[in-house]
Amino acid sequence: MRCFFGLDILTTIPYNVRYIQDSDMVDIKKSSEYSTTDTALAAFLVTSGIQLIDLNTGSSQAEFIFKSNGQLNDLILQWDTGVSPVRQFYLAYKRFVRQIKESNG
Repeated sequence: MRCFFGLDILTTIPYNVRYIQDSDMVDIKKSSEYSTTDTALAAFLVTSGIQLIDLNTGSSQAEFIFKSNGQLNDLILQWDTGVSPVRQFYLAYKRFVRQIKESNG
């Protein structure tokens, strides 16, 4: 099965993701998949080479399912801490959009 952007996806996926506290960190030793509803994080993971294996759009928020690999935790940590230049760009973009909306009333 293929999703709309041409990536191969699986039809049956065990959702055995374990979250650590409030972050999106996943214990990749116990899980072969990672899921998030954070679209910006999902885009960052895809552009960083993490394989998207499914996209669930059945609810109000899309859920992105990724194949875990050795670099996943590091990438999520880079995103969460703002170390990634992409994350810095995204935060600045959101701030500018918010400022524009506030100034326009």
